[in-house]
Amino acid sequence: LADYTEELIHRRNPEDSNRIRKAIVESVGSVNGCVILAESIPALRRLLFEEQQPEGSQRVSSHSSSPKAATTIEAQNRFQYVFRTFVRAIVSPLRPLVLFLDDL
Repeated sequence: LADYTEELIHRRNPEDSNRIRKAIVESVGSVNGCVILAESIPALRRLLFEEQQPEGSQRVSSHSSSPKAATTIEAQNRFQYVFRTFVRAIVSPLRPLVLFLDDL
């Protein structure tokens, strides 16, 4: 997934990167969700928090909030929700994503 994310960031022009960033932020719905994604997929930190943003583009501040402490089950549920919404935001019929999950 990290390789796919790197490719997604590097192969796109700035307009596509802004569209992807906006779709991720809107689908995840919170700064905490963006932080969870960035911790799980480090390449997203650059896209969500560090890239220069053109005027009018949505940018997330990585310093504004962090996920609150939660029970293990709450944290797992939160991650699963954020991950599902992230995947829905970056895939489309024209750009599918195939995941091979091993050793589950």
